Formats: sequence, structure tokens, C-alpha cells
Amino acid sequence: VSTGKRLACAIRDDDKTLECWGGSSPIPDHDMKSRQYTQISLGKDHACAVDVDRRLHCWQNGADLGGHDVPVGFHVGEEL
Repeated sequence: VSTGKRLACAIRDDDKTLECWGGSSPIPDHDMKSRQYTQISLGKDHACAVDVDRRLHCWQNGADLGGHDVPVGFHVGEEL
């Protein structure tokens, strides 16, 4: 779970998609449901998430800022 300004998002256990509530999300609906994610982080008006293929995706005000490979050796976190 991550919180931003009047918004919270989480990664669903059942299908690893994103679920957001509480305010307008910077993440377009099709990106929330079309990919599986391992991490999510929200800011004031932006969000970034790492998908299961280790690609970093960022959005601001509904615009996709592009996906990038997470560099080898960069720690992406582990499920507890």
C-alpha cells in the first residue's frame, strides 16, 4: 500500500494489478488493470510502479511517463 495526496493504491493479492481509492489517480485505468506489479509508490500528483518484468512505470496527471528497465543490481524489494 502506498498513499499520496488524498489517494491510496495497493497491489491486489489475487492478480497483482493495482487498485486505487480516495481521489483521482494519476494512473490510467488501462495501466492499472493490464499489467501485474510488484511495487507501487505515490507522490503528490504522480505514481511509479515496478511490474513483474522489472520495468519501472511512472505517471503524472494521467499521462504515462514511459517504462524503463530496472538496472541489474538495483534492489527492487522482496515480498515478505
